Formats: sequence, structure tokens, C-alpha cells
Amino acid sequence: MFHSLSRGSSLANLIKFAPLAASLTLAACGGGGGDGGTTPTPAPTVSLSASPTTVSSGASTALTWSSTNAASCTASGGWTGSRATSGTESSPALTANTTFTLTCSNSAGATASQSVTVTVAAATPVPVVTISANPTSLAAGASSVISWSATNTPTSCTASGAWSGSKAVGGGTETVTVNATGTYSLTCANAGGSSVTQSATVTVVPAPTVSISVNPTSVTSGSTTAITWSSTNATSCTASNGWTGAKATSGTETSPALTTNTTFTLSCTGIGGTTAQSATATVSVAPPPAATATLSANPTSVASGGTTLLTWSSTNATSCTATNGAAGWAGAKATTGTQTSAALTATTTFTITCTGAGGSSAPQNATVTVTAPTSLTVSGKIAYVRPTTTASGLDYTNTETRNARGVTVEILNGAAGSTVLGTTKADASGNYTVEVSPVPASFRVRAKAELVKTGTPSFDFRVLDNTASDALYVLDSTTQTPAGATITVNLTAPLGRTGTNGTTITGTRASAPFAIIDMLYNAKELLIGAQPTVALSAMNVHWSTANTATTTAACSGNPNPVTGDIGTTFFLGAQIPAAGTCPATPPGIYVLGDATDDTDEFDLSVIAHEFGHYYEDALSRSDSMGGSHALGDKSDIRLAFSEGWGNVFSGMVLNNSTYSDTFVSAPPNNVYSFDMEADSPPSDSFEGAFNEGSVAQLIWDVFDGANDDALALGFSPIHSVMTSNIRNTTSMGSIYVMFAGLAANNPASSAALTALMTGEQISGSGEWGAGETNTAAAAASADVLPMFYEPSWAQLGSGVGVVSSNNFPDAAPTYSYNRLGARRYVRINFPASGTYTISATGPPNSDIDFVLYRRGVVACTGFNPPAADGVEQSSCAVQAAEYTLEVYDCSNLGDACTTTAPTSLRTPITVKVQ
Repeated sequence: MFHSLSRGSSLANLIKFAPLAASLTLAACGGGGGDGGTTPTPAPTVSLSASPTTVSSGASTALTWSSTNAASCTASGGWTGSRATSGTESSPALTANTTFTLTCSNSAGATASQSVTVTVAAATPVPVVTISANPTSLAAGASSVISWSATNTPTSCTASGAWSGSKAVGGGTETVTVNATGTYSLTCANAGGSSVTQSATVTVVPAPTVSISVNPTSVTSGSTTAITWSSTNATSCTASNGWTGAKATSGTETSPALTTNTTFTLSCTGIGGTTAQSATATVSVAPPPAATATLSANPTSVASGGTTLLTWSSTNATSCTATNGAAGWAGAKATTGTQTSAALTATTTFTITCTGAGGSSAPQNATVTVTAPTSLTVSGKIAYVRPTTTASGLDYTNTETRNARGVTVEILNGAAGSTVLGTTKADASGNYTVEVSPVPASFRVRAKAELVKTGTPSFDFRVLDNTASDALYVLDSTTQTPAGATITVNLTAPLGRTGTNGTTITGTRASAPFAIIDMLYNAKELLIGAQPTVALSAMNVHWSTANTATTTAACSGNPNPVTGDIGTTFFLGAQIPAAGTCPATPPGIYVLGDATDDTDEFDLSVIAHEFGHYYEDALSRSDSMGGSHALGDKSDIRLAFSEGWGNVFSGMVLNNSTYSDTFVSAPPNNVYSFDMEADSPPSDSFEGAFNEGSVAQLIWDVFDGANDDALALGFSPIHSVMTSNIRNTTSMGSIYVMFAGLAANNPASSAALTALMTGEQISGSGEWGAGETNTAAAAASADVLPMFYEPSWAQLGSGVGVVSSNNFPDAAPTYSYNRLGARRYVRINFPASGTYTISATGPPNSDIDFVLYRRGVVACTGFNPPAADGVEQSSCAVQAAEYTLEVYDCSNLGDACTTTAPTSLRTPITVKVQ
């Protein structure tokens, strides 16, 4: 081990000194007095021997030793440790030459040693002997060759058992004649006295035995007998005479038909040779037997109109003839068979007679009792006809039939009765089955344009005629008269129109309500797939052939559901109250249906879009203010999100990125469509959170497969954000909330989501769109940015400046009711619950209004129409929570406040909270 010098060490400490040589001075010896000196201790002696001195590997030797004048002894070399001064000991097992040493000492320290070496001789290997016989099994008197070999230098090999004598030590072969089973043994020994014995056995196999018999031994001409045989000591058997071919060594087989006395011979071969035996069957000629026949019916009792299965068979017959029975039964029949009877309305007896060479059978009868049915099973398919869809619009001259899935099916009594005898739902293929009891004398099948289910999941969707007191659309069959226990009634709702764009009416347009309800079937299936326990609130679709794209002055632009002047296809979340001569408008989806104006019942994208607004109302939330809009508009982010959602929801329901709306006008202007897989706004300058086309394209890219983007999350993650993040946000429902929720719920997709937003010119992040830089080409960036003002509480107390603008008005009139920048939003965190004064002040002659929202619900308002003094103020009771304040100059919004176009594009407003 290496050590460094410690502090204070000196070189002198490292010097090693050699010891001085010892010297011994002897005193001279002489005569004289004295005691004569001390007597010295005698030196020790040692004797050590081994017996034997040569051993084989692994053997031991006996070590024997003795000593004189010794006080102790120590072993070394091949053994170790202290030993007695004399003794005998067996060494360990030795595998190599070994030297054993013993050293003994006297009391004065003098020593003596002696060694003995034991030699280990190399081991002589044990002989390795192999012996075999070929063959090992044979017949008596045959020969077998005995082969052997021996290695490891044997000095002798001696045979025993079935042979004897000395054999060549190097190996060899010997042919022996075998008359009995015997064992051939060979023992080989080496010079060291080791020996090994190996053996081979040769077995004598006896000749095969064969036993063969026939049963019966006497048969009539043309009959067969059973041949049974067995053998011993056989490996194969061959048939001859009355039968041929290879056979198993034992078995039973039916002979061919016999017409003469026949001997059956079987030869079996084995190692011991071949043995043959025979058996003879005697054939007697007898007259052919008469034919027999059987006939049965299953079931033997049926309800009126039911059928039975007739089964017959015969023996000794060449033909059969059926008589009596129902239609289709009488006539020639095969000698065996089955046949389903015609419908039976009275108890019926079926008869069959069979004939052969020996004569005819007795007639056989099967009687089927017919009872009046106790129940009636009505089944069939419900379908509807719709025009085919082409790139140019709807083709009413080429139609297709589709299943009416999930609709309610009722059985009604009589030709005009209203009593429901039974009800069910059509399945996913439009098929239905319902059992009615007791059996009615007559009935009708009714299909109802509704999807209704209670429990989990639940839904209630119906298509009503808003111009006929909201009557439910139904499709009735003709009157049916049952003739048995089952009947099939199919219903197909006709299109009722043809010609260019379907303007020629040919009958009742019964298929329209079922086309609408079938689209709703797709929508509810999408929702159930994402949320199996979803409970959907009741919703009616209002469609009428009188629903037109006009409104009346009496309703001030609102729809009139009684006359059908609804203006457009739309969703209404809450009832519009009656006003003057204009009736109330119940909530639901309203669909255009006037064939000479515009119809939407077959425009699946349009109806699915409106269902998307119902989805917002029922499961999520819409903050949209509504109003007219177009794909290229720069809209308020609330409207842009809601309308973009409606578009993309239609695509998700129909699994089609193309939105399509058809019109009555002549081609090519009779279809409007756009593809959400492509850039929907007219140009990049229109892209942003304010554009419904950007919103639809972004959500579609999240939903669909990886076509031009890196995401394919499907509907469920989007549904989760809509029903949680959008529904509960304290911000306004927008694409910012959607993508913030998607990123939070799907962190692995965060980067891809950001890339999609960037591609649509959206730079804002989080639910509030913080950091947004897209001004939408506004006259001044402050006219639209920030999307949400987020002042501190102190700033709200001293006043926060916002701008309400009219940068992107309608073409006519020039107002910005739902356009970007007209309504501005302020994020307010109230530090404590209580009543606060909110004021919004604009320039003179402006009409400032505000609305305070808590998670999309109005908490407080500031309206004082016409109040063109530029000041609005309200006392608002709030909680200690986050709110969103909407503030605007009502003059920018149009008819809601004024019919005079605004004179300025910008209205600066100061917002205070105290």
C-alpha cells in the first residue's frame, strides 16, 4: 500500500538496518573442578513411509510415521496441519503424483524432516462395446446378422447367451440361424481387468392367424351380408374372390349385393409368413317384397294461413304418387323427400302411395288440423324515395330508395280506425316486426316520422306540419285483411315530384319528412357513439310544402309558421311570442319546402347544420347573436364559431367534407357548395377567428383522417370540449375556447393544433385569444383588437377605452349587427360579491349599450333606448367571479337601434366599473 510521509517525518525513519551477525563463543574445556556443565537436548529423528507408493487416479495411500526426541510434528506438501509424533493416516484421493512431508521439532527448537512421494498411474479406459442384430424380428429358421465393435483397447471379447466362444476384439459380423427367440451377449475386458457386457435380442415371430365369417350365411338374391374378420401377427391383409382390395388386419364390411353363392377369401401377411382363410355366403332367390311407404306432417296443427312440412319415405319402391291435400301436393313424387305445403285454411289430409316390383304400398295419410290463429305477426320494411345527388344538384328524374331507420311503426284497426293494436320501431335496415292479438279483421300499418326513445340514451325528434297545427307526418298502408298468422306489409314513401329540379308535383310529397328524420338518425348515432348515455331534449322539425323563403310585414321580418312564410331554414332555441296578428313561433328546426321557391328536405348538409345549432342549445352553448351571414364575412367571433360549428357538424354527421345546398333555379346555379378540406374563405385576408369558414376548416381538420393535416382525433374529443369547455367558459364561445380545450385534453396534439391555428391566420391563445394580431384589415387595429380587453381592477375604476366600429358592414343596409368590431368584450374579475356600478360613455349622439354575462347567461344589462346621449349606466349585483362585458354603439347595429346609417366607422367608448 502506498503511503505519503506524515508531517514531521525524516529520512532517517526510512532507513532499514541489517541485523548484526550472531556470534557464539565456546568456553574452553579442561579438567578441574566444577559441576561438569549442562547436558544438551538430543536432536529429533523422523521416519515417514507410504503404502503403496504407486496408486491409480482417485485412489488413496496409507501414510505411516514415527519420531524420536520430538515434541511436535507438522505435515506439509500433500497434507497439512499438526500431527502426533507417530501414527498412521489415509491420504486424500490422489489424481497426480504427490509428495508428503513431515517435520518434527524437539523442545529446544531443533527440527528434522522426511518426505515420501506417491506416484499416480494413468487409468486404463473401460472398453466401449456395441452390438446389434439385423433383423431383430424374423420367422423361425431365418437368419440374422450379429454385428459388434469394441474400443478402448480391449484384450478379449467373449460371447454368451444364444451364442458362445471368443470373438474378434476389433469388431465383426456373424450370421446366425434363429429357431427361437434369444439374446446375444458380448463381454469385452481390458488389461486392467475392467469389462463391459452388451446384448442384442432376436425375436422369432410366429406365422399369422386369420379368422373370417359372414352373417348371415344365407341371404336372398340382391341382399348383402356382413363380413367380419380378424388376424394375429399380421401387418397387411388382401381380399380376393367375392371381394377385393387391401383390408385392415381386422374389421367388418358389408358385401356387395349377392345374386349367387359367394366365397370371401382373406390372406394376411406378417413377418412369420402368409395365411389365408375363406367364408361362404349362400344366396337364395325369393320374390321381391311389396313396397312400403310412410308420410308425416310437422306440425300436425297450424293456424289458418300456416304451412306444414310433409316428409315421406318408402322401401322396395320405384315411384310414388301423391293425392288429396292442398294445392301443389298431388302428382308424381320421388321415393323419398320433403315438401312445404301451401297455406292451409281448413283441416287437410295428404295421401301418398308408392309402387315397386313387388307391388304397391297401402296409401299413407297425414292429416293437418287448421285452427284459427290467436295472434297475427305483421312484418315488412319502411322506406322512402329521394332524388339522387349529383355535382349539379338534385336529380328528380333519377331516384333512389333508402331505409326509414328507427321510425315508429303502428298497427291500427280497420280501414279508418285510430286504435293502436301494436307498435314497434324500424331497425337500422328499415325492417319491423310486430305481433297483434287477437287477430283483427282488417288493419293498417302506419309509419310515423319520428325518432323516440326513453331510458338511456334518450331522444324525441318529430317532423311536424307547421301549416296544419303542427300535425305529425305519417304514412299509412292500404287496408289489409289477414289470411293467416303472418303477413308482410311494406311501406315506401313516394317522392311526389319530378321534372327539372322537382318542380312538377305528381302526388303527395310523403318522402320529405322521412328524409328529414333519417338525417336526424345519423346525427343521434354520432352523438350516442361519443356519449352512450346522452339524454337529448325533445326537438321538433317543422316542414311544410308551404314553407317559403319570404316573410311578411305583419311579422316584422319574423317567421309566420301558420302561413309558412319562414324566410329560410333555421333553428330556433326559444319561442318567439305572438305579436299583433303574427302568431307565436315554437322552438325547433324550420325547413323550407315550397317546390316552386326552394326546398331543403333533401339538402342533408342544411338540416344537419341546423341540428348542429340544436346540439349547441341542448348539450353545449351558443353565444351567437344570429343574423344574416356568409362564408366570406368577417363576423363577430361568437357568430363565426356558431355558424362554423353548424357547417362542420353537418360534415361530421354525414362524414363528408363538402357542404351542399341546392336551389330551384336552373343549372349551374342550382347548387351552392364548399369543401371544408380546402380553404373555404375567398382568400387568406379573410382567414381568422372571425370567419366561419376558418372555424369549420379547423374543426374538420381535427376530426378527419390525416389528409392535409397531422390530426385525426374524431368526434369524441370535440364533443368533450363542446359539452364542457364551451358550455362552461367565462369567455365567449369561440374557436379560441375550442382549441384551448382540445390542447388541454390532448397534450400530445398541442403542437399540431397550434400549427392549424397558425395556418388560418390565428395567433391568439387561450380561451381569451390573448396575443391575437390578425386585424382583419380593419381601418385601425384598435377597431378589432384585442379580441377581449383584459384590464386590471384599477384600470376599470379609472376607465378603459374601447372602440365599437362599423368596418365590415352588410352590403345593404350598411350596418354591422353581427360583424367583427361592432361589439367589443371586456374581461372583468370582480374581487368580491356585491353591487357595482357599470358605466359606458361614448361621444354625443351615440347610443351606447352593454350586457354583462356570466358563463353565457345575462347577469346585467345597460339599455336606455333611444338614449342618444352617449352614456349608459346600471347597478349590477354580481358574485366574486369572472364575467364578460359586451359593449357597443347601438348605432352600428342597424334596425335594432336605428334606421339611419352611422356617420362614422368608429365610436370610442370608456368603460368604468366602481
